[in-house]
Formats: sequence, C-alpha cells, structure tokens
Amino acid sequence: MRQPTSRSDLYRHYWRALEGDPTLEVHDGEPHCGWYKTKLVTGGPWVPVEIRMLQVTDDNGELTEPERMVCTVAGERRNAASMWTFLEPIPRAEHDALMTRKDQIPAMAATKAPMKLSKMPMMRPK
Repeated sequence: MRQPTSRSDLYRHYWRALEGDPTLEVHDGEPHCGWYKTKLVTGGPWVPVEIRMLQVTDDNGELTEPERMVCTVAGERRNAASMWTFLEPIPRAEHDALMTRKDQIPAMAATKAPMKLSKMPMMRPK
C-alpha cells in the first residue's frame, strides 16, 4: 500500500492562489483541493465550493483504496474537473459565511436563479 498525499501537497495550489501568485498556472480539468466560490447562473448568488481529497486509511495510516477528489457545491456533489475553471479561491471563513448566508437570506438559497438586488429589501447590519 502507499501513503496518502500530505495536506501541504494537496492544498499548495490553493494557498498560492489565495496569495495571488502571478506564476501560478491553472489548467482546465485539473482541480486542486481548497475552498472556492462560483455562480451557477449569470446574475445568481455566490455559491460556496469545497474540493477535498477523500483518503481511506488503515490503522497504520496507509491507503486502503485510491484517493478520490470530492467536490461539494452548495451542499451538492459535483464533478470537480467540470467546475474547476469557474472557481474563485476564497478564505475558508468566507466559504463558511456563504454556507450560513443561504440559510439567512432566501434569495441566496435559490442558487440557480438570478438575484434582483433592486427588488430585495434593505437589511440592517447587526
């Protein structure tokens, strides 16, 4: 068996993207682990995306099956490779805020419908 890929290797591309590394190359269909946001429709709300590696290990820490990339878009599983070029890296705190915002603002829960911000009532800051 083999050892799982280290967390630092899995998230290296994500951390470089967050830092704005100008030499970072992004290739279509080659996703990397991290926290992102995207819009599912033009004019729609930002939707949180998490890409992680599923690693099943035994008691010795060795992989018992191949590593699998898992992409979760607003709570739904999606193909990471097909979503990859539409994702924008964000800090994990912003990802978590997007997750809670869809519960607080009904228009944010309709991820596949454009938002009409001019029709939304003003919200007071807490």
